[in-house]
Amino acid sequence: GTAAHRGGTASSTAHAAPAMQRVAAAASAGGNASSGPAIPAKSIAVLPFENLSDNKENVYFSDGLSEEILNSLARIDGLRVIGRTSSFQFKGKDVDSSTIGRRLGVANLLEGSVRREGERARITAQLIRASDGTQLWSQTYDRTVTDSLAVQLDIAEQVAGVLNVVLDDKQRARMRAAGVKNVDAFIAYQKGWSLYIDAHAQPDVNLIDGLRQANVEFDKATALDPNFSFAYYAEADLYEHTLMADGRSHAELLDAQRAALHTLERAGATSPDPQQRDLALAERQMLSDDWHGLADRIETALKQPGCSAPNWMPVFASAFGSGDLIENLGARVNVCDPLNGINYRTRISAALATGHPRRALDVLAKAETMLGRGPMPTTSQAIALAMLGRNAEAQTTLDSIEPSGEGYYIAQLVVGNAAGVDP
Repeated sequence: GTAAHRGGTASSTAHAAPAMQRVAAAASAGGNASSGPAIPAKSIAVLPFENLSDNKENVYFSDGLSEEILNSLARIDGLRVIGRTSSFQFKGKDVDSSTIGRRLGVANLLEGSVRREGERARITAQLIRASDGTQLWSQTYDRTVTDSLAVQLDIAEQVAGVLNVVLDDKQRARMRAAGVKNVDAFIAYQKGWSLYIDAHAQPDVNLIDGLRQANVEFDKATALDPNFSFAYYAEADLYEHTLMADGRSHAELLDAQRAALHTLERAGATSPDPQQRDLALAERQMLSDDWHGLADRIETALKQPGCSAPNWMPVFASAFGSGDLIENLGARVNVCDPLNGINYRTRISAALATGHPRRALDVLAKAETMLGRGPMPTTSQAIALAMLGRNAEAQTTLDSIEPSGEGYYIAQLVVGNAAGVDP
């Protein structure tokens, strides 16, 4: 959720943390929105469960339960699971199952509802075949709120059975390790995550002030559950933005550095996912005063299998020339999180930083198609065109953009200089 400020555009984040997907080798052939290779039969998106409770605050519980189910399913080898950023795009929208399936590139959808009354919760889940809306499985669970967290494992196992995915004891252990054990921590994290998204997405919210509010909730979550890796990972975003902010005193920057090192260390130490752990620790070392062995750590993190969405690490690693590895990881992330706009922007930024303007334009075109926004001139497009020597097109593109922010100013310098004009 951190590349959002570049180019003067803020948007909802990929997360920094959730969801850690394991993609089988076959999934790399998976299709996308409307064309391309066939959609794998063993693929699924978990749509946000509907909150049927009178208390609207219970939306944090229902959203969290949806994410926990997603994280459990993501631990199953041989099953492609779409990330939260993409599947939650359809929250509260009246979109038919076949359209959702095509846009996310999945054959199946899991949807449901949660009705919480005091300490009791009724959870209904149903597995739908995306192409025609056929119900393949459904189940209703009546549980205490505390016991309801265990429902995620049963739902994941039932779904795996219906889709003929074999579970072994190792995968079940991974699923159990991924779960949050404390209900209050679980709800605090969801509140923090909502504030985190607003901080990046709402133009009337000061980013750093918004992230401070989110961190109050993340701190509650980690106090209740000291092994809450996602919360630590999300917390670090405030400190990294602070390190890059203008007008901060040396003391503020040192405090931000110390806090970032601490939260990223905890994120790595508590992560149940090897890829997410390596990404967090590489990000941490880049912010530290000791860069011994850093190049190897970056390479190891970028080469880890899986498609966990990284945060700042690929942006920073661009300076080390890791363009191909960053692109490979970014492309994997967009297979299992196809509507993750932040990841597309990170890929474009890394391509430009490492001298791949044609790649940047290709990723931009892919993003426009997948996100359904159509051709839209951007400062990154103008810079890429200038790098390719297409100076007139670059200037035309820049002229069609409203002048605003640091991203526009940088593009103006690049395009002007390429055309031989003193910026």
